[in-house]
Amino acid sequence: MEKISVIIADDHPVFREGLLRVFENIKSLSCIATAKDGEEAVRLVKELRPDVAILDVNMPKITGIDAARLIKKDCPGTAVLMLSAYKYDHYIVSSIQAGVDGYMLKNAPHKELINAIHAVHS
Repeated sequence: MEKISVIIADDHPVFREGLLRVFENIKSLSCIATAKDGEEAVRLVKELRPDVAILDVNMPKITGIDAARLIKKDCPGTAVLMLSAYKYDHYIVSSIQAGVDGYMLKNAPHKELINAIHAVHS
């Protein structure tokens, strides 16, 4: 089985590292890079062309929503999963308008996140 390549973009180091540790134990996933802000996320996606980019809504330099818009424009083959602490309608609607393939909350169990990654990839 070919692994799904993933980039994690979040401005909180502990959260990025925590997801990275979770993904290390999932045989179907391979985290190929992490980004600390939206600008770095866009650059890494353009350079590495992952299957899935996981973006935080609020990041420095470029928001996750603006990063999603740029990624979907330049790398339409990369699925974008927005992962946020916020359940606000305007974030969800703006994310959908930016072209994200999925939106989920950070308080979801990691198994739901893994299922969401598989869903947006397929």
